[in-house]
Amino acid sequence: MAQRETRRHLFYKVETPSNALDALEAHPLWQQNKPNAKKSRRPMDQKVIEEIRKMNKERDWDQFHTGENLAKSIAIESGELLELFQWGHEAKSVERLKEELADVLSYCYMLADRYGLDVDQIVLAKYKKNEEKYPISKSKGSSKKYDEFDD
Repeated sequence: MAQRETRRHLFYKVETPSNALDALEAHPLWQQNKPNAKKSRRPMDQKVIEEIRKMNKERDWDQFHTGENLAKSIAIESGELLELFQWGHEAKSVERLKEELADVLSYCYMLADRYGLDVDQIVLAKYKKNEEKYPISKSKGSSKKYDEFDD
């Protein structure tokens, strides 16, 4: 049990280097897809989570949003997202892609909110760990898992 508490504690106390967002914004994929407006450096988008909370409260849906149910919903909606790519390398419909991706992200936001987690913070912390597990010298151009690298 102590290990689980430690993990939860780590998620609440995650700190990222001050240059982590700068590094993310310098990434080629970010540059290619960056929004027109200047990126805000505030925690999890409060407008999005407030809209989600409002809708759930108005409909009295919070009673159904246990951690387990939210995790199941993420898996179910991910399956619907994956279905768009069945029999091809690209989504069958960009409009459906947006809808299914929004469903997955909404449930992810709800799960993070339920546990008091900041989505941006935990993603950046995970990427920091991945940088250590996947050094460029061993992982560049490779799809191997970190435990499959040659020493």
